[in-house]
Amino acid sequence: MVALLLASLTLMTGVPWVTMMDWIGQATLWVLDMAGWLALTPLRWMMGSASGARRQRAVNSDREDDELDSGETMNSPNPVAESVTETAVQRTERSLAARWMEQSRETLMGWVDAVAEKSRAWQRKRCLETDTGDLLDAAVAVPPVDANDAQELTIKPAALQSPVASAECGSIAGEGRHSVRIEPIFNLPSASVELLEPQAVVQPSKETTVDRSISDLTLVPVLSTHSSSTNASPLPLTASCEEQDEIIPPPQPASRTRSKEAVADVPATPVTPAEPVSLTQSRTVAPVTTAARRVAPPRPSIPVVLPPLELLDSPLLRTTGYGSDLLDEMSRRLESLLKSFGIAAQVVAVEPGPVITRFEIEPAPGIKVNQISNLVKDLARGLSVTSVRVVEIIPGKSVIGLEIPNRKREIVHLRETLESLAYAQSTAPLTLVLGKDIGGNPVVANLNKMPHLLVAGTTGSGKSVALNTMLLSLLYKSPPRDVRLILVDPKALELSMYEDIPHLLTPVVTDMKEAVNALRWCVAEMERRYRLMAALKVRNIAGFNRKVLDALDAGEGLADPFWNPDNAEIPGEIAVLQPLPFIVVVIDELADMMMIVGKKVEELIARLAQKARAAGIHLILATQRPSVDVITGLIKANIPTRIAFQVSSRVDSRTILDQMGAEQLLGHGDMLYLPPGTGLPQRVHGAFVDDHEVNRVVEYLRQTGAPDYLDDVLAEPQG
Repeated sequence: MVALLLASLTLMTGVPWVTMMDWIGQATLWVLDMAGWLALTPLRWMMGSASGARRQRAVNSDREDDELDSGETMNSPNPVAESVTETAVQRTERSLAARWMEQSRETLMGWVDAVAEKSRAWQRKRCLETDTGDLLDAAVAVPPVDANDAQELTIKPAALQSPVASAECGSIAGEGRHSVRIEPIFNLPSASVELLEPQAVVQPSKETTVDRSISDLTLVPVLSTHSSSTNASPLPLTASCEEQDEIIPPPQPASRTRSKEAVADVPATPVTPAEPVSLTQSRTVAPVTTAARRVAPPRPSIPVVLPPLELLDSPLLRTTGYGSDLLDEMSRRLESLLKSFGIAAQVVAVEPGPVITRFEIEPAPGIKVNQISNLVKDLARGLSVTSVRVVEIIPGKSVIGLEIPNRKREIVHLRETLESLAYAQSTAPLTLVLGKDIGGNPVVANLNKMPHLLVAGTTGSGKSVALNTMLLSLLYKSPPRDVRLILVDPKALELSMYEDIPHLLTPVVTDMKEAVNALRWCVAEMERRYRLMAALKVRNIAGFNRKVLDALDAGEGLADPFWNPDNAEIPGEIAVLQPLPFIVVVIDELADMMMIVGKKVEELIARLAQKARAAGIHLILATQRPSVDVITGLIKANIPTRIAFQVSSRVDSRTILDQMGAEQLLGHGDMLYLPPGTGLPQRVHGAFVDDHEVNRVVEYLRQTGAPDYLDDVLAEPQG
């Protein structure tokens, strides 16, 4: 640390380190001198006081002896003697104070004179070192000389010890303790540097005497005769104050080459002397090839190949559940049933659908909705249907809805919903097809706006078919470069048919421990995407992809700000940012995963549900056991979009939707869809897709490309 401190101070101030050590030693001696003086001053004063007291006691004893000899009694008072004693004591004290003041003044004046002398000596040394630095700079500026013509100029030891030389060379140093130093010059050009054209050097004669001070001397670089143009050594600098009678060869520097015995075995090869180069002549320098990091070219675009709609079955002709005459008859019967229970109401509209028919009734003033809701089973018995569902609030209308199932149920096919205008005009890559509403209109949702979906229903309610419908709607809308899938299927039956499609990030996960690793990887990928979006100053994945695509269209790819050369595919190339695909995680049976893994899954799902929307990661969770230990409050709070199929009790309906109604559904795809941002569920009839249709679409996708699996998705966490 001390060496580093001295080196830094030398570089900053330009003062040699030897001078700094001299200053530090002088300062240390001065501090010790002052400390000793401060410690001895009280002792000297105390010793002076003690000697004065001894002298006063001796005077008093002599006077007492004189009084005894004169015959005076000891008890008789003597005012004159007492006054004389007091006067002598006062004089002694004044003399001690004066002596202490005189010593202090002399010490202070001596210290001031010493400081002034030190300052003058430092100034003289500083001037001498400045002149010596100028001489060294002049010596470095002198070009190197030829090995055959150069002579070494050294300081003669006898000359430095002679009185004349001491007088001449020490005239500048004054009274300083140290003689003039010549500091060596380091970091000279190495052997690979080409020497400039040698210039003529005036050789000094032996008869010539140097009659000048050291400030006027010139430092000459000396080239060793043993060195060549291909093996140059640092050049020693010498100075002289006397005649150049004797030449002292410079010491040979330590070399990292082979020993003399090894060199003797190698045959000598003639060395061609380097041709002189003119400073004014222009030289063409060849470009230096360096391992510069270059930006990798953008990846070639792969043509988008989407599956055709011909792979799906064509829908059958639509048949209406009820005719117009039958609907009119049912309206009159419904009014009479309500009147028999004491409720005055009138049917104002009828809306037939593929699965149910909704009657809109307007109750008389003073009739409460609860009075009609309590008559659900009685109305179903009176109309000879399986169930009746009361819609208490219809947005935009002041009527009450009664939903009655059709006698002949119509099948909603996936192909007709994919051919609808709502799906074709949707540009979102995460467009989901749910089915049709009670009026027969296709229901299309955007998973990016949900941003996560919770699906629950009993066995046989159509939950697995709804998952197939959603997945096929994604595969028909987006290529693999836009949407990637992670499928978790604990039953190893429902989603295993999607194996090896190019949209998958990993094979279909059937082990729950691997499923936890996949969710953990999604969390890490979410954090990585957040760092990338922060580096590009965008707020979501759509803004990130737009900025990257604009740069690629302009021919200037954006370099990855977190590029690591150790993980580079091609050494020396910086990866170019590419658009990030959306990642959809589909879990077919959440209850099984919660039973095996437990709280780990809940924490990972909650974290993804809270933050993964902006990163483009979305969840679709399905379960057939809608209980509070599976659909916990933490999951419900972070997944507002839910789909409820037929359940067995009102408690399960409240667990899923926070309201009743799912227990009155018909099953086989009949669902209540709760959109985000609203508390009113929408009744939807799910689209049906058969297994052979799914196999045809999956087989077509396998032929278009192979999957690009990531091994890190299912890898165990390190540490």
